[in-house]
Amino acid sequence: MKKIIIIKILLITSGILYCQAETKDDPTANDLLWVDLYPHFYVSEKLEYYGDGGYRTNLNKNAWHWIYARPSVRYHIDKNWELHGGIGFFYIFNNVS
Repeated sequence: MKKIIIIKILLITSGILYCQAETKDDPTANDLLWVDLYPHFYVSEKLEYYGDGGYRTNLNKNAWHWIYARPSVRYHIDKNWELHGGIGFFYIFNNVS
């Protein structure tokens, strides 16, 4: 069992070493600003409200602005089962010149 876990960890981490999210050739790669909020709270032992919301933008002169909110609810049926539901609201402002 320990060998399987070690092999999985090695496979996962070896893939991370070769991933590249941004390139030096992209002039806007460092002009992004993201502000996110992830609140959650329990109404009762079985009912939980959670979700996320935030603001994202590109800071260069052809900027876009993106706001979003995704409120959700989780109902804990028992120790092994949960029921999730939610809705997402997204709005993008584009400065077209």
